[in-house]
Amino acid sequence: MNILPLLRRWCDREGLPAPSIVSPPRLAYLPFWRYVQEGSARLVPAWPTLESHWAAVQIPEGEQLFYDSTLVEGAEVVESSMAEAAARRRFQVGEGAKPGELVHVPFFEVALRIGTSPLVMNVEACSGHIYSSMTSESMLAERPSGPGRPVTMGVGFVVMLAEAALIPSAWLAAGALALTGAVLYWILVSNVR
Repeated sequence: MNILPLLRRWCDREGLPAPSIVSPPRLAYLPFWRYVQEGSARLVPAWPTLESHWAAVQIPEGEQLFYDSTLVEGAEVVESSMAEAAARRRFQVGEGAKPGELVHVPFFEVALRIGTSPLVMNVEACSGHIYSSMTSESMLAERPSGPGRPVTMGVGFVVMLAEAALIPSAWLAAGALALTGAVLYWILVSNVR
């Protein structure tokens, strides 16, 4: 599977710079508990994780979830480390669901760089769907905003220092500092992108 075009299309859709792959993708078969309830199936991670994107993994087309261990040479098969009952409670699987069935889904783990940000993304090997713990908004927010940000912060600090030193009334000085701080915060946050 050629992963770079998938990542480029994803970055284009999200308004991000073109990605560059840092190291060769690693294929891993990740464990999930598969629950069936009222005619629909759901996958939940079979390992303890706080990353919410793993709870959104969809079942690949054709239910190609089971693997033959002789056919996965060079790939890592990750064993389950979360009991079925614990996964059921953790991901709030409904009472009407049948007991979970352990399945493995193949994912490529890709270390890449988007702009200046290093990142690891997971590409589901059956459908090519991309899963990332970071949203495009957080990636955009992490981009450096150029040389204007330190200058703005410096000017804001000098203005606040002058207000504190020159305004004789403590109440007026506190109000002026609060107002200047709010304006400075608004300028910095609105210039993140």
